[in-house]
Order: sequence, then structure tokens, then C-alpha cells
Amino acid sequence: MLSTTPSRAEQGRRRDDEEEEMKKRSEPQQQPQHAQTKQQQHRSTDQKGERHETATEEVPPEPEEEEEEERLLTVGECAQLSNVDEVWRALESVARAEQATDLRLRRLLPTANRTPSSSSSATSTLEGGVARSRKGGITNLRDADTEDEDSSRQLLLRRLDTLEILPMKLQPLFEECRSLSNTIESTCSLAELVSAKIRQLDLVRGRVLETRARIGDVLDLRDCVSGVESSIAQGQYEVAAAHLQRYAHLDPTMLQPQALEQLHTARLSLLSLLRQHLATAVLNDNLDDVVRFSILFSPLDERQEGITQFVAYLRQQVARKAEADYRKILSREDVAYQISAIPKAVINLTNHILNVIRTQRTVLIEHFGNEGLLKAIQTLQVQSDASGTKLLDLFEKLEDLSSLTTALHKNKRTPGSAIRQHAKRLSDPVALAGTLEAIVLMSQRIHIFQRRIRALVERTQSEAEKPVNSRARVATLEHSQLWQRVQELLIQYMTLEEYFMVASVRKAVNNDEEVDGSLTSSMVDHVFYILRECTRRAVASADINNLCGVVTLVSNCLRIDFKADLHRMLTERALRASTTTTSAASSSASSASSSSTSSSSSSSASSSSAARQNSSYMVILNNLEVSSEYIMKLKLELEGECAKVFGQQESSEKITYCLNDLLETSKSFQQVLLENLSQMARTIQPSLRPILELFQTVRYDVSEAQFLDADQSNEFMNHFFASLMAVLDPFAHSLTPTNFDHLLHIIIRQVATRLEKLLLQKTFTQLGGLKCDKDLRAMVAFFSQKTQRTVRGEFARLIQMASLLSLERVAEVLDYWGGEQSAHITWRLTPSEVRLVLSRRIDFAPNDIAQLAL
Repeated sequence: MLSTTPSRAEQGRRRDDEEEEMKKRSEPQQQPQHAQTKQQQHRSTDQKGERHETATEEVPPEPEEEEEEERLLTVGECAQLSNVDEVWRALESVARAEQATDLRLRRLLPTANRTPSSSSSATSTLEGGVARSRKGGITNLRDADTEDEDSSRQLLLRRLDTLEILPMKLQPLFEECRSLSNTIESTCSLAELVSAKIRQLDLVRGRVLETRARIGDVLDLRDCVSGVESSIAQGQYEVAAAHLQRYAHLDPTMLQPQALEQLHTARLSLLSLLRQHLATAVLNDNLDDVVRFSILFSPLDERQEGITQFVAYLRQQVARKAEADYRKILSREDVAYQISAIPKAVINLTNHILNVIRTQRTVLIEHFGNEGLLKAIQTLQVQSDASGTKLLDLFEKLEDLSSLTTALHKNKRTPGSAIRQHAKRLSDPVALAGTLEAIVLMSQRIHIFQRRIRALVERTQSEAEKPVNSRARVATLEHSQLWQRVQELLIQYMTLEEYFMVASVRKAVNNDEEVDGSLTSSMVDHVFYILRECTRRAVASADINNLCGVVTLVSNCLRIDFKADLHRMLTERALRASTTTTSAASSSASSASSSSTSSSSSSSASSSSAARQNSSYMVILNNLEVSSEYIMKLKLELEGECAKVFGQQESSEKITYCLNDLLETSKSFQQVLLENLSQMARTIQPSLRPILELFQTVRYDVSEAQFLDADQSNEFMNHFFASLMAVLDPFAHSLTPTNFDHLLHIIIRQVATRLEKLLLQKTFTQLGGLKCDKDLRAMVAFFSQKTQRTVRGEFARLIQMASLLSLERVAEVLDYWGGEQSAHITWRLTPSEVRLVLSRRIDFAPNDIAQLAL
């Protein structure tokens, strides 16, 4: 060690001098703008030095290897890098440099405390100034005393970190980037040069093509002038039209005045020839020539004229066919033939128009586009208005519909006047059926025609590349003259249909007669056959408003006229039926109270006779029930047919609303039926009273022996059922199953009410309660066999009374009233009625009954 130790101030000055010398040697050409970057690198290396200073392990010295120094990029040079790979390589170089610096520090730290020779050997690979600085630093460290060892070590680390290794190692990368930049710059210059050449070549090419086009136009102009004249002379009009079409697309600046005048003259000449030949083709009815000459107007910029001429020819064809049918109708003197031939003529007219559109659709779209097809449809629709209206006017004239409908309107105010004026036609409503069928047939065909035309227009509109104003054409179709004429005809049809319906129903009612083996009379089937025909015609007319009107007429006819007729018949026969039923009731009562066989036979004969006398009344009741059923059946059939004809969406709201009228009409028939069945049940009640009074002879305060004896014989219930069937059998054979079912339930309610009163007049033992419960259940089983519906509801109160009367103790009521089993029981008895029923038990104490908490 040295004898003297340098002071801290001297060490600081020496350190600063060494740093400045190292900077000058390592970066002789460094620019001033890198100063800040170096300071940041110094701070980072200071931190590394501090980390190395804290290390306690000593790394054994390793032999140094000669490494190729790498030049590292500065911060400014790194910022100029644009390639990701270049930046990545620069970062890898920085990382390797940091690892090398760290390794060298580890090698130098142990040698700082040993010999100068080893220190000199470790730093021999550095450049001159750096080696001398490091050697001087190590010598100072060796001469320093122990007190300044830590500060000397930090000084050595800071001096080593000041070595600017990174810029030198990034230098090769910077050179490569500069070379790459020069290469790219030269490539871009070359690309710009090539692009400029290409643009020049493209401009030259465009000018060459333009020159060729102009040369072609000059040649075409010469060919047009000579070709048009020769083609017209040879009759090759398609070739002449093609030449003129080419002339129309030539540049006007290329046309000479003389050539322009020649081509204009040739165009007018060709148009004149086309018009002449087209007129000749139309006159000769030559469809091929008409198509040929019509489509030649398009190349001559006269497309609209070609469409008009071709569509006019199609309309002429339709008009000629319709006129032939019209003259054929008038050629016959027979009015009936004429009337029957008019609907066929209307059908032929609509079918012919649709067939023309279908066959010429391809020609129209190919040569004239969708516009040509729409114009053809509109023109043919106008012709259908003219020809169809003419036929409908003839039909109205031959049928004298205006006078007939006026007379029928007057007949509503003054009945009989229309019959006198048109006695021959209106005396029998069936005579109007032919007229109505003809009107419906024409309406159906015209509606179908209009729907198909509308579908064609909409499809053409959807297929058009350019929007075509078809909304106005569709509106024209819906408000065409033929459409309006059909609506006027349907108004007259409605008046005739109403008269036909009402008159036919009245005739069927007046000619009503009972049919052997049938529970209804003849008028029900006749009336609903007439109504079914009326609704069938309404559906076939394909007019939803007409259908709703006819359905309303059917509802009014049934609800007002037919129901009134049935009610009148019931009123007329009710008195006679009541008298006969009362007589039968007396016979049944005497039969029930007598035990002789002769008396029973006489009673049965009397009941059968009464049933036969009441058959007329019961037939009318059956007519009511069957009519209600037929109305619902008619409604369902109309719903199915409307869905087929009008579609689900169109008929779902309006028609459903109209058909609900029939539902209300059916309910009104059911109401009248139930009222008359209740009245009939009241007439039967006198005959049931003697049978029910037999219940008074039955005792339920029985002993065990009496209970067993009654259980074995059961004579009372057998006699009760036999007497009851003697009264009900005539009605079971004369009424429809539904009517008898309604009547039987009414009678069951009357029987249950009477039995309830009789039971509350009797006294019971527990065995008597069991016997009563058994008898009631036998009645339920008996009536269940006679009806299609359950009767437990009518006997619910009686069965609950029998259950109360068969209890062992009074307290058991609470198990059923408020106990667990009460959730399964719907009590029909009130608490007071329960106490009243329990009081009929002779073995129940009144105090126990009164103390029940119900």
C-alpha cells in the first residue's frame, strides 16, 4: 500500500479528469445531441454498479476471450428504425452488451484487492486511454487504506460504467440500416420511373383505341349509307334497322351533312315501309309478321310506337273474338238460350285475354321489356271492360232485372204488388234459381280474372330491373268499368236472393208434413237445403261483401221468419198437448196406486195414446233442436269453404264476424227449445206427483230386521221405476236423444226437489239412513242409464242428506264438515240445513245437534 492516502477532493478531481479523457477517446466524433442519452446510460450503469457493490460472493477469475466489438446504436439512430426485425436485432445487441459488461465487472472486482499485475492483465484488452485509466484506478484502490475501500470500489464501478460500449456495438447495425435505406430509396425511384412510363403507355393506348374507334365510325358511316339503301331495296328490314341503329350511336362530329341527310331520309323511308307492312299483317291476321315488324321500331328509337302497334293488334284479336260471341248470341231468337249463353261468353272473354297474355308474355318481355307487358295488360283490361260490360248489359236487359228488383223493393212496402206485376216469374221462387246461378257464375269468372291480372301486374313489377309504376295500373283494374258493373249486378242479385230465400222457406213451412219413421217434419230438411244453396251461391260468387250480405240474410230468415213459424206452431199445439198430457197423468196416477194387472195395462195404453197425441208438439220441438244443430253445421261448412276460396288471411276477420251471427241464431233456437221443454215438463208434473207421493208410504225408522227384509225385497223401488218409465217412455220414443236428455234433466230436478221435501218429513234411524242412501244411489244409477249426461249434480243435496242421516254419532259431522275429508267435499247444504237433517234422526239428542260448531 502507499504511504499516503489521497484526500476525497483529490479523488473527485481525478475521477472527473479521467471521465473526460475517456469520453474524448471513446467518442471522438460524437455529436452534442447524444449528451442526454449518455447521461441516462450513466445513471443506469450507476444503478448496476450499486447492485454489484452489494454482492458478497467472489467470482473466480476466468481467462478473457477476445470478442469482436459490436457498435451499438444511439437513441436517435434507434428512433429512425422502421423495420421490426431491425429493432429486434438492435435490442438483442444491447442485451448482449449488458451481459458482457456485467461479466467484466465480476472479473474485475476480485482483482482489485490482489496484485497490480493481475489487474493489468484483466484490463489489457481495452483500448489505450481506457486501459490506463482502469490501471490507474486499480493502483489507487490498492494504495488506499481500509477506511476508503468502499468509496474506491464505487468509483471503480462508475468509471467502468462510463465505457461507451453500446454505441460501438450498434455501429454495424446502423450501417446495415443505412445500406437498406439506400436500397429502398433507389427501388422507389425506379418504381416511380416505371409507373410514369406505364402511364404514358396507357395514355398512348387510349389514344390509339380512340383513333381506331373513329376509323371504325368512318367505315360504319360509309357502310350505313350504302347498306341501308341496299337492305331496304332487298327487303332486309332487320339489316337496315341495324345499320340505322349503328348510325344513331355514331359521334355527331364524324357525320358529314350529306351523309346525315341521306341517313335521315333512309330512316323515314324505313319507318314508312314498316308501318305499311305492319298494317298489311294486321289486316291479314298474320301474327308472325306483326311481331316481326313491331319489334323493328325499337332500333329506330320508336319503341313506344312498336309497343302500341303490337298491343293494339292483340286488343283487336280479343275484340274480334268477343264480337263474334256477342253476334252469335243475338242470332238466336230463343231468350232462354241467349240468357244461358251470356255467362259462357263472359268466361270465353276472360279466358281468351288470359291466354293471349300467357302466350305473348315472352315476346313482350324480350322485345319490349316489362313496360310492354304492363301496357298490354292495361290495354286488354280496357277491352275486357268494353266487351264484358256489353254482355252484362244484354243479360240485364233480357232478364229485366232492373224492373224486377224495383218491384221487389216495392213489395216490401206493399206486399203483393210485385207478385201481381211479375206473377209469372215470382209465383214460383224456383224459377229465379237459374237467374241467380248465371249471375254468380259471371261474378265468379270476373273476380278470378281480376285476381290473375293483379297477380301478373305484381309479379311483373317485382321482376322489373327498373321500378315501373304499376300501382296506378292495379288501381285501374280494381276500379275498372267491368268491376263496377259486376258490383251493380251483385246488388240486384242480393235482392233476388232475399226474395228467393224468404219465399222458398215460407213455401217449405206451408207444405210441412210429418214423415213416417222420422222424429222431425219435412220442412227442416227443405229449409236448410234452400239456405245451403243460397250460401253456396254466395261463396261461389267470389265476392266477400256479397257473401257477408247473404249470411246476414240467412241469419235474419232463420231468426225472424223460420223461428217465428216454429213458435207459432208450438203455441197452436201447446194447449192440445197440455190437455192430453194431463189425461195421461191421471191414468198414470191411478196405475201407480192400483195393484191390479188390468189397471196397469189400461194406464199404459192411456199413456201411449197421450204420447201419440203429443207427437205433433214434440215434432216441432225436434225441429227446433235439429234446426239449431243444422245452423252450427252450416257455420262450420261455410268456414271451410271460405278458407279455400278467399284464403285464411282475407276471411279470418270479416267473414268470421259475419258467421258469428249464425252462432247467435243457434243460441236463440236453443233458448226457445229449453223454454218449451220446461213447459212440457210442467205438463208432465201432474203425472209424476202420484208416483212421488208413494214415497210417503216408505218408512226409514226401521229396525235391523226390517232393514234386512226391505233390502231383500226392494219392491218399492222396482215399482217406482216401472211407474216412472210408463210416463217417460212415450217421450223417449218421440223426442230426439238431445231433447229427451234435456227433458229428463228437467224432470230429475223436479223429482229431486220433491224428494227433498218428503225426506224432511220423515224420521230416521241409522239403518234407515243407510236404506235411504241406498235408494237414492239406485235412482242415480237408473237415471244415468236414461241420459247422456251425469245426474250427480241434481242428486248432490239428497246424497249429502242421506250421508248425514247414516252417521253413528252427531260429532262425526265435524269429520266431514271441517275435517281432513272436507277438502274433497263441496257441501250443497247450509249449516242450518245440516242441523235440520240431523234432527230427523230419532236417536240424536237435540242438544248435541245445537252444540255443533258448523
